[in-house]
Amino acid sequence: MASDVISGVCVVLFLFSGLSKGYRVTQPRLLQVLASARVLASVKASQGSDPCKSYISFPYLEKRSTSYTLPTADDSLNDFYIDTSNDWFGEEGYDLVSRALPPGDGRCGTTYPLWVRDTLPRGGMRKTVEVCMKDGPDQCSMTFNIDVKDCGTLRVYHLKKPPVFEAAYCVDLTDPTKPKTTFKVKPTVQIDVETDKVNKDHFKFMCMFAKSDEDLLYHVLWYVNGGLIHSFPPKHWSNTFIDHSALTEDILTTNGFETPGFQLQCAVTASLGEGFPAGERILSDEKFIGIKIPSGTVAVKEGEAGILNLTLTAPLGCGPLHDCRMNVFVVTRNPPGACDPSAFIRSQCGFAVKGSSWRTVHHLEIQGKLTSGYNAKTTLTKLYLKTDNLVITHPFWSNYDIGSVTVQVEKEVVINKQSICHAVQDPHMRTFDGRYYEFHQPGVFILYKHDELELEVQMQVSPCYPPTTVQCPCGIAVRAGQTIFHIDKCNRPDWSIDFVSCKDGKDLIKVLKSGTHYKIYLPTGSYLDINIIPTSKFFDIFLYPSYNDLGKVAGLCGTFTNKCEDDFKKRDGTFETDPKAKHACARGAASDSFDSFSKSWSADVNLFNHDDFHRLKRWTSPMMLCTCAYHNRFPQKLMEAATCSAELNKDVCNFNKLFLPLPSSSRQCVVETNRKKRTAVHRQIYLEKRDAEDTGTPTTWTTATARNYCNQLFNNSRAIAACRTVNDLSAMIQQHEDNCILDITATSAVDFASQSLEAAKSECMHEVEMNSTFHTEKTPGVPSFLSTLSAMTCTNDCSGKGLCQNGRCSCNEGLGGDDCSVDKTQPPIINGISDDGHCDLATDNCNETSLYGPYFDEYGQIRCRFVSFTIRADGTQKTGKVSYSKPQVESFAEVICSLPKQRKKRSLSVQTPEAELGSGFRISVANYGDIFSDYSVLVLYNSTCQSCNVTGKAVVCVFRSQSCIARGVCVSHGKSHPDNPCYVCDASSSVRKWIHKSDEACTATTTDTSTPVPLWIIGVVFGGLLLGGVVIAGVCFYKHGKKKNNIVDTPRGSAFMMNLSADKVASK
Repeated sequence: MASDVISGVCVVLFLFSGLSKGYRVTQPRLLQVLASARVLASVKASQGSDPCKSYISFPYLEKRSTSYTLPTADDSLNDFYIDTSNDWFGEEGYDLVSRALPPGDGRCGTTYPLWVRDTLPRGGMRKTVEVCMKDGPDQCSMTFNIDVKDCGTLRVYHLKKPPVFEAAYCVDLTDPTKPKTTFKVKPTVQIDVETDKVNKDHFKFMCMFAKSDEDLLYHVLWYVNGGLIHSFPPKHWSNTFIDHSALTEDILTTNGFETPGFQLQCAVTASLGEGFPAGERILSDEKFIGIKIPSGTVAVKEGEAGILNLTLTAPLGCGPLHDCRMNVFVVTRNPPGACDPSAFIRSQCGFAVKGSSWRTVHHLEIQGKLTSGYNAKTTLTKLYLKTDNLVITHPFWSNYDIGSVTVQVEKEVVINKQSICHAVQDPHMRTFDGRYYEFHQPGVFILYKHDELELEVQMQVSPCYPPTTVQCPCGIAVRAGQTIFHIDKCNRPDWSIDFVSCKDGKDLIKVLKSGTHYKIYLPTGSYLDINIIPTSKFFDIFLYPSYNDLGKVAGLCGTFTNKCEDDFKKRDGTFETDPKAKHACARGAASDSFDSFSKSWSADVNLFNHDDFHRLKRWTSPMMLCTCAYHNRFPQKLMEAATCSAELNKDVCNFNKLFLPLPSSSRQCVVETNRKKRTAVHRQIYLEKRDAEDTGTPTTWTTATARNYCNQLFNNSRAIAACRTVNDLSAMIQQHEDNCILDITATSAVDFASQSLEAAKSECMHEVEMNSTFHTEKTPGVPSFLSTLSAMTCTNDCSGKGLCQNGRCSCNEGLGGDDCSVDKTQPPIINGISDDGHCDLATDNCNETSLYGPYFDEYGQIRCRFVSFTIRADGTQKTGKVSYSKPQVESFAEVICSLPKQRKKRSLSVQTPEAELGSGFRISVANYGDIFSDYSVLVLYNSTCQSCNVTGKAVVCVFRSQSCIARGVCVSHGKSHPDNPCYVCDASSSVRKWIHKSDEACTATTTDTSTPVPLWIIGVVFGGLLLGGVVIAGVCFYKHGKKKNNIVDTPRGSAFMMNLSADKVASK
């Protein structure tokens, strides 16, 4: 290994030196040098072996003659790569040049010729000879010694590395009078596979040629990557000649080639007999042994596919089997970030090769990943290929590093710039292509539906403020196949924000949140932006399309074809007949409404109704995309589920690091298997409208006063001021300001004003995030525009009651919440508890429960408090310990409290077990400090033998069978207590109890205070204490001469017994 490293270093030094001296190093020559370095560093003769039988031929023999002059355009031979191992070189009929005078300049194919200035050994002797190097006019500028051994028909030389670069040994005919044969032939390499005794296949490479009619000696030489690795001794032709001169895996492995992945050549020389020089050699064509992969760079465009063709050039042996297979894996090291273009592999991370069809061309389909952003960009992704760690039938194929393919993914300027669909306030609509219109229909409607995929977004609207007929969005449901995520406040006292179905897996829909702000990503890369004001029951909806949606969607958001004339396409495929619906974007009026079009998109399958879920189709993707990430080592199987996804846009490009996945995103979705349902406690505990006096504004409004109010609201926003500096955003901001004016004059209230402001900020932030020119620092040390805008953008501008710092509100004293609208002195309110406050130990481990309310502050000092209770057999409750835990804030409307661990199994006890009906907790929540909410009740029971009912704070449990309950476990009548087998269940009356057994194993009475084992232990302990006291007293008496009656050990025994007694009393 050390010699390999040294050889590699030498090659690098040689290249560096050559380049620095101005030598021309061509690509073929570079490969030749590298190959020779590897070969000559790896071909080792064993210590003590006979060099006459383990020599190798001189490389480039035809150029080493003193009569060969190095052409000006040719590369100089260089033997500097020869290491200091036991390599011996020789060739029948040839010797190193031995003479008194040096060869001429430029002879022997090198810059600095090396020759022997000594006599060569004869008669089987071994001799150390002096080698000279010619350097210009100096006939022998440097000398060093090498060993030479006479082998009878030839001499072999233990060559050493020359002292300088561009030096090479001169080799000439031993006896110029001996003629060469004129025979020359260009052989071919033939591949065969042989099966050994243990049924493993191995390669056998044969050098095929047509022999001469003369009786010649043939010499077969094998080359790997241009370097000679093995030569067989010259032999006469026989029927087994080809077989005996074949290159085997053993020879390859000995020379460091342990897997495929190399160029193989052979050559054949011939001579007239022993001691005669060999004739001309011609190398066979190179034959690559391995798997051919594309060279150069494979280019694909974002969202499009490219094909990599891979071909085996040698067979996969199957041993005695009829057929076999070998896996080829593909992995990506150092992939680009989620926001950069990158390459996916379709279907799975690799392919399988069958032995019976190894010549088949295998296709690897590469998909250019779709990314967010508007700017053109190009990235490179390297794909590395490798075979199985172990190919059982043909081990030489095992752990073969095939190489890498560079994939260039190009992102062009996208077509969805400033494409957005929104439904804001009451609601003002905008299609993807930019057409504004009004919508005033109640019910559930389809905003977006994909033509080719099972993707859908529904919006539910209800009257904003009854009895007015103005409608506002109060619910959004996002569907991919049979996976549904919704945000819903329609006809319910608290917000519901959760997956309500996930039969196709939660990963299809990715949800990120920052406080009350949500981003919901579809598998195509499209996403929704929902910013909720908890004190309202309505919200604005923003839907941003992706390249996958172009010309493939319909619904209230339009067709997304980059033209407004076809936006109002109805559900049945026809178009709105109102002439205004066919206007271009610029001619459309925001006040237009198209009732026929709107009604056609009423949802026939309601995603807000669980009873309709069975009508939904499963998710089917047109392809599987695999990231094929590298995890320190390659996988052992082609695992689709582990590395591949049916999502067309697998990674979320998240520009704002304040947005994080839902806390429960890593949990298994359980909505389809008895998911905990919410308790609907119908209490009106908050205002659905902001109080008029809070605004400090008049109660009657004109267009002028509304404009003044909205102008002031927008002008006071630092974020809007920054957004106005961005080209092309002024019109968008003005549209939302006009909506603000329109809503105030229509409702004579400012309830929608803040939503108009938030809508403008949301669209501005999206445009800045999509434009990468805003992501970099223009001036060193000055944050980018995106960073600056993110830092000054807070929900509702902190309600004017705090400062926006780094995207979060720093509220005034006594205030909290996302927008500083929460009074910290007021406790949170609990509207409901999961599963109506029931937890069935027969079907649930009961380790957590959810509480629902109008607002929980995840950035406060939020805590859950538990007061445990036990329901006695007579129906009364016994209050237990108080404990606390930090909840998981699933959303501002839901916290998940981890329940205290259930009491541990008690050891054998002499006391009578307490009969009980059930147990539970009184649970409350505090946002800040010790200001806790009113409590909700959670009862733990076992439905196998019980039923319980929670009404408000009252709990009633009854037995359904003749059983008792112990630690949540049902115990049938007459069966033993799980903790104390000496007591059995007595269910003969309505009041359950545990009665003591009367058998010999339980001889004590129910009031007995001891059992044989505890009494024995107490006696031993007491005796030990007494004995210790006596010993101590004896020592004291001996030392101090005190009397025996001064020893006082009784209090120790009494105290011990009292402690036991106290323990017993405490446990009752």
